[in-house]
Amino acid sequence: LFPYTTLFRSNEYDKLENFFLPTLKNKYVVKQLKQYNLSNLTLVFSEIDVISKDKAKGTMVVNYGSESNYFKITWKISNDGSWKIADVVEKK
Repeated sequence: LFPYTTLFRSNEYDKLENFFLPTLKNKYVVKQLKQYNLSNLTLVFSEIDVISKDKAKGTMVVNYGSESNYFKITWKISNDGSWKIADVVEKK
């Protein structure tokens, strides 16, 4: 369901943009992600809460060694019918 972990482990950053809606904020997030070697990250996704027929929310945990960061993820259906990340916000 979530190919992001495989994508990061294989460092296929050129395909990363395909998983985000093309918003200005998301372009910035992808640009920042491409600056790091993410092959040692582990991504864990929570259960998805469906908000409407084209929107869902969940939590993503990014583990790097003994450090974990939590993010709120908003998913939306894109024009091609696939689910894409619409928004990423660090969970405080």
